[in-house]
Amino acid sequence: MTSLRSQSAYRVIDAGFRLLVLFSVAAMSLPQIAAGQETATPQTKSEKTSKENVEDSSSGELIPDDNAPDEVKKLIEEGKVKVEYDSKGEFAKSGRGWADFHLQEDRKYRFDLIKNKRQGRWQLKILVNQVEEKIVLTHIVRMPAQKKSPDIWTSWLLRHEFDHVAVSLDPRPKMLLVYLLKTLPPIERTLDVGEEPTNEVINRLINEQFDKRAKSVRDLMIRNNQTLDNISHHGTTPVPKRADFFRSLYTKDNLAEAKFPYLDSVLKLIDSEKYQKAELRYLPVDPVGEVN
Repeated sequence: MTSLRSQSAYRVIDAGFRLLVLFSVAAMSLPQIAAGQETATPQTKSEKTSKENVEDSSSGELIPDDNAPDEVKKLIEEGKVKVEYDSKGEFAKSGRGWADFHLQEDRKYRFDLIKNKRQGRWQLKILVNQVEEKIVLTHIVRMPAQKKSPDIWTSWLLRHEFDHVAVSLDPRPKMLLVYLLKTLPPIERTLDVGEEPTNEVINRLINEQFDKRAKSVRDLMIRNNQTLDNISHHGTTPVPKRADFFRSLYTKDNLAEAKFPYLDSVLKLIDSEKYQKAELRYLPVDPVGEVN
């Protein structure tokens, strides 16, 4: 017996990066669903990689970008970056910079359902198709108010935060995520006794698989930002072989080192010309100067 359903889903994934402390938050929630459809119970998850209790409030005082270099303005525009001074809490006294990305998904799909009942339990095979994934990536960059200066755009600290923006603005993570969702393999499950294959149950099973893949890409982006801080000592030293470093991110070797759980599933994408020639977004000049 085969039936057809459709579903929409909305996800928000945030990750934050500090100069000396890494901080990330992931929040995922389902959207309003079209009238007449059912959906799984909305879930919100929070994950922190920092062991410190970092205050997230900010003053919201925008830093005018009139004097920003053209290459930085381009990143601000493409990355939808909000840049501001923070005058509240311990962060304002820290002397650190901070940047985070917000990955918003507008997800739509249809599925075919094959179901059989044996010994009182439904056996399901779910074939997901016609996946439409729209991703909006935004950023926020914060500087402590003590760094306020008309020359702020020449600050190596601020420019380092835009290296973090470049890591998440790299087009390859989006390509990985869309590819993983559009090539989702059949989902086979046996329900518990008494559990019915309702629209809610089916969509929950589908979104569980989607969310695992989205989390894997999010985790990869976080890891690559950590790598940036490690090799640049949080922006205090130049990135060795700068162009090679940014190109090395999101490659087969990079995913293998990160133990990316879906590496075998994305090899075809990684080998494609579009992926290999993706235009990267990093600043051509290192925040603290070039390596001799």
